[in-house]
Amino acid sequence: HLLSLIPGLEKMVYISTPSIYFDFTDRFDVREDARLPHKFVNHYTSTKYMAENEVLNHDNPELKRIVLRPRAIIGAGDTVLLPRVIRACESGRLKIIGNGKNIADFTSVKNIAHAVLLAVRAGDEANGLIFNITDGDPREIWPLLENTLEKLGYTNKMSRVPYWLVFVVATLSESFSRLLARKEPVLTRYGAGILKYSLTMDISRARKILKYQPVVTTDESIEEFVAWYKATIPEVHNHY
Repeated sequence: HLLSLIPGLEKMVYISTPSIYFDFTDRFDVREDARLPHKFVNHYTSTKYMAENEVLNHDNPELKRIVLRPRAIIGAGDTVLLPRVIRACESGRLKIIGNGKNIADFTSVKNIAHAVLLAVRAGDEANGLIFNITDGDPREIWPLLENTLEKLGYTNKMSRVPYWLVFVVATLSESFSRLLARKEPVLTRYGAGILKYSLTMDISRARKILKYQPVVTTDESIEEFVAWYKATIPEVHNHY
């Protein structure tokens, strides 16, 4: 058991993912004890859930353990979420999927860092629990992304594409990738799904037990990302 190999370990704070809630439907105010899909959407999600169980069911009674599920981490230093959107925009692949009205939570990197510190300092009342972590301010995804891209100099409006068409293309891409033993394709069913469906989370447990309160807003985190990205990638200008 991996946790047994770390001498002197007193507390484990594991960073998991709310992707385990995703089931290709709109879901709102999802609590930590909400139903989970019969089958997880991908290997990343299923192994995250397996790791949660490893942490929570560890047989050392002296080991304190807490699981955090932050949603869509953004902010200065983000090399995953928003840069992926930027690359799709630059290549002309970024399209509004469906009606563009879906909403989602985001989590500032400063807020998740704050939550981790609270978890480390938490007492026994938090032991063995799972906590959703977000900025507590669900937003419409597409206006937020468009606004962020405009701040970076990408001024053209995105066109729309039917979700069914994207889903079919994503399914074919995944099938070809498996047949050819290639890495994960650029377009996946999960990737299309999170841009089509709403997913918001209830953070009342974290507020009550961890005394968690977001320290920055989603808008502030976006501004921090834009400033960091422009300073880090000096060639950012009006590509579009």
